[in-house]
Amino acid sequence: MGALTAIVIFGLAREWFGLDVALLSALLWSAGTIAIMDNRLAKEDTLLVLFTWLGYYFYVRAKKASAIQVRQHAEPYAKWYAAAGASFGLMLASKYFPHYLGLIFLYYFLPLNRRTYPPLCRRDFVLLRGTCALVFLIANPVILAPGTVPYMLHYVGEGTMTHHGYLMMGHFYFNDVAHLRGGMPFYFYLLLLAIKTPLPVLVALGVGMVEVVRRRKEAGASFLILMFLFWIVPFSLVSSKWLRWMLSWMPAVYIIAAIGLVKDIFMGARP
Repeated sequence: MGALTAIVIFGLAREWFGLDVALLSALLWSAGTIAIMDNRLAKEDTLLVLFTWLGYYFYVRAKKASAIQVRQHAEPYAKWYAAAGASFGLMLASKYFPHYLGLIFLYYFLPLNRRTYPPLCRRDFVLLRGTCALVFLIANPVILAPGTVPYMLHYVGEGTMTHHGYLMMGHFYFNDVAHLRGGMPFYFYLLLLAIKTPLPVLVALGVGMVEVVRRRKEAGASFLILMFLFWIVPFSLVSSKWLRWMLSWMPAVYIIAAIGLVKDIFMGARP
């Protein structure tokens, strides 16, 4: 499943940034230290990332097709909303992280995109949410069992396991949300990114960040900024942190790094 995510990243990157960035993004994901490590360690997170970014891809296709159809009566776009809903249903069945679904709605609520893309009509909304709910129930029918919700509450209350702490750089930190003080430091994920990413990729990421900020009024660049910041900021503020959670962040990181690599290549090719 981790390998299939490379195809999804390629498709999404190509929608906005062209073939060169798409190929490099898929390559960075396929050879990236953090992506490989987390896909080997992770359980449901591998499926979560695959279906989340697949849903983003289909939703972007739906929005683009709807904007074209409104102007030119071109390709029907309902199928893309249905595909996005099915992907999001599988995403929620993989892991109960509904805020990832909310991010794509937030992105298209931004003023720049509200002026460019038509809003969801009632048919689109019902198709998207209905397909999502149907696929979620098909893939996760156990949610309907009477004992599931009490068990989930029992698990969240650490009734099945107890999270103690994490040893980081010779210092012990609490690793649960109950400890507002003494929890994992906010720079944990940034430090992990710095020490587990090859230096050329880190340099490309820095160049890519400058480039997407410069092009922040473009649809693709604003999407990457949103996905980058709305992952690293909230997850860094939470006192509990886990290596495998970082997997959801890496598609945005690798696409930005690919943009930086392309920028470097073009700049280096200039006489």
